[in-house]
Amino acid sequence: MGTSANLNYFYETKREFLRFFVPLTLLIFLGFMALLWFGHNQDLKIRLVEERHHVNLFKSSIYRDLESLSSDVFVMADSDHLKNFLTDDTPETYQNILKRFSSFSEDRKVYDQIRLLNESGMEQARVNYHSGKSSIVPREDLQNKGSRYYFKESIVLNEHELFFSPLDLNVEHEKIESPIKPMIRVATPVFDSENTKRGVLILNYLARTMLDRLDTLVTAEERHEYSMVNKDGYWVDNPDSDKEWGFMYDREMTFGKSYPHAWREIQGSKSGQFSSKEGVFTYERINPTLSFMPYDSKMDPIPFLRTETWTIISHLDDDEVSFNVFDEEHMEDWALFLILILTITVISWRLGHERQIRRQTERNLFLSKEEAEGANKAKSEFLSTMSHDLRTPLNAIMGFSDMMRAKTFGPLGDHHYEQYVDDIHNSGSLLISLINDVLDLSKIEAGKYELVDEHLDISLIINSSFRQLKNMAETYNQSLNSDVPYDMPCLLGDERAMIQMLNNLISNAIKFTPDGGKVDFIAKVDEDNNIVLGVMDSGIGMSDEGIAKALKPFEQADGTHSRRHVGTGLGLHICVNLMKLFGGTLDIESEIEIGTTVILRFPPDRTVNPS
Repeated sequence: MGTSANLNYFYETKREFLRFFVPLTLLIFLGFMALLWFGHNQDLKIRLVEERHHVNLFKSSIYRDLESLSSDVFVMADSDHLKNFLTDDTPETYQNILKRFSSFSEDRKVYDQIRLLNESGMEQARVNYHSGKSSIVPREDLQNKGSRYYFKESIVLNEHELFFSPLDLNVEHEKIESPIKPMIRVATPVFDSENTKRGVLILNYLARTMLDRLDTLVTAEERHEYSMVNKDGYWVDNPDSDKEWGFMYDREMTFGKSYPHAWREIQGSKSGQFSSKEGVFTYERINPTLSFMPYDSKMDPIPFLRTETWTIISHLDDDEVSFNVFDEEHMEDWALFLILILTITVISWRLGHERQIRRQTERNLFLSKEEAEGANKAKSEFLSTMSHDLRTPLNAIMGFSDMMRAKTFGPLGDHHYEQYVDDIHNSGSLLISLINDVLDLSKIEAGKYELVDEHLDISLIINSSFRQLKNMAETYNQSLNSDVPYDMPCLLGDERAMIQMLNNLISNAIKFTPDGGKVDFIAKVDEDNNIVLGVMDSGIGMSDEGIAKALKPFEQADGTHSRRHVGTGLGLHICVNLMKLFGGTLDIESEIEIGTTVILRFPPDRTVNPS
């Protein structure tokens, strides 16, 4: 074959190659970009839900601390030891009150100082706490605090009224103490046995205990997103410690100066999530007044309680929320895309080359008719398969793209498009739920699931589950009820595991309870000091065989009834394994068409009896 013929053959092959390569590459590129875009939007929605969840976790944690702080100051103010001392200051009553202050300080371990001041602000008794030990300040070393703002604010209050100081740093002898001690002072007036006001009781709370707990609720990589500011926008908690406590050091480093547009938005409401040119912000206002009320209470804050507010803020900057196809997280996607393009290049060149070979064969009659027909048949089958495999996913992408581009149902924002988004969100949420169940089960069975024990208030835990599942129950006109005794002791356990178990059990009860039914939650302490929790429903019930099946992984007892919800069938199995980690048991009592009761029984060493 001469030079001219070779060049002609090459150009003909190249033309055939481009005929396949260009349209296939264009379609795949458009599909790839669409998938990246939808994936980014789905990931962003999940991320924003996580931000709201974390901020609410922070808020709940702080309210639990404030609730305990409020309770402590009232317990101390109403104690007989204190009233006896205020009524009759004798060496015996003085020693009694000092012993009471010392034991309380060493028991709680969170109060830097416990002080009793008289009507003029002079300290009458004071106990300091340091390195696990309390120390009594001699009477000759006591100081007059009558000029301090916290005394002036609290001495004018009535009985059982509180003053919460701003969150600031402890000052001793007119200097900020080093190392710094974030401090909240809570004070209430005290009265003798004749109900005469005799001064104020002040507890100096080591707020670092509260602030450091925020670090345990998120990973180290996520910590940079979260901070807390006071009512004037000064940081009281920030991953960059140099930005904290600007109002104490006369540094004008505030959230408002760093993010002026966001600060104006945050000041306008108590909570929310919004996007601006400065990024995405999620925030919750903290008002110590609300530590006296349930978190979902619609009551206004108590008017007589003097305090300030703080705001927990999550900030995602533009780099974290913007769509960038060249982000590091998309590198694997691009690698797969390039491999696909390389494959298409090889296939397209091969197709062009084969077509040229066929034409050359036909022209030169180098091959027999049977061989030409065989080659043509193989080529046709290959093209048919290739075309089908590519069109099947691409038709869906192009169909939705054309509808949105042509605005078939109207401009963007039409409820049809919103339904598409809802479907994508719901499908993604289900997929995440299924994956999380499988991962949790794998971690438990591998022995790598570790409980993080803390004192859990059963009422708060069940209220959290009810809030999360309220909409689900209302959809089917079902009622959620709880019966938790007011004196129910705390449970020593892992909050995340407890919420996961209760959510699984209550959502199962809702799923298999007919419309108009009810789901009840009970809590009690049995004769062996075991905390017993129960979830009861008026649903379809299960047979003994159904119970055994429901307890197995990936099995579901509901095989004959139409099911409202899909799932992995892992919920009960995960609960059983979590109860084993707690050292407790899970029992099921059920009767067909009557209902089901699931009982969680925790060992007595997890019952935290009040001291």
